[in-house]
Amino acid sequence: YPIILANISIPLLGLTDTAVIGHLGALDVLAGISIGAVLMGSIYWFFGFLRMGVTGLVAQARGANDRVEISSILFRGILIAVTGGIALIVIHSFLFSSIFYFLVSDQDAEKLAMEYMSIRVLAAPFAVSMFVFVGWLFGMGKTFHSLCLLVVVNILNILLDIIFVKFLCLGIAGVAYATIVSEFCGFCLGIYLSREFLLKKEQIKSRAILLSNKSR
Repeated sequence: YPIILANISIPLLGLTDTAVIGHLGALDVLAGISIGAVLMGSIYWFFGFLRMGVTGLVAQARGANDRVEISSILFRGILIAVTGGIALIVIHSFLFSSIFYFLVSDQDAEKLAMEYMSIRVLAAPFAVSMFVFVGWLFGMGKTFHSLCLLVVVNILNILLDIIFVKFLCLGIAGVAYATIVSEFCGFCLGIYLSREFLLKKEQIKSRAILLSNKSR
């Protein structure tokens, strides 16, 4: 049940953004954020292999009681996620322009979607890393922890959406900023939940030795 609920909660960030903006009553803004949320979710899902791959590899290492390999898989996954996220930030202007070149939509909605996506993509390293943390927690058998991670991110996103949009009147930019903050907090919580394998000195030393041997 935690795995099912965790998977269901993954697309809730975009749905929450759309629901909050819907209360503003501006159709072009609603259309813009709907387009932006769907496109961002689709772009991020290209990194879904991290969650699937990490789950299987970690489960094997856990079955072999190889704590160093468990730590190394997590570290490598985060490294790939952060690198991929930074690459998205670097190429986002070209990528988004190419998408909208082939996508037929209202110009106002397209402009607002571009604004939303251009802000939200700044959190790409944190958003993509969430796939790694969720997959790693699944592989470790900590399904309830993965559910808590995603629920915290979504609840925080809802609260920040309301604050930024309703009270600070930041509009579609406020929704994007709320998502950035919630994804960053989710990244920090993921590090906390995996701290035993990610931050301990002996694990860092063993991981460095293992990576050095593999590079040879």
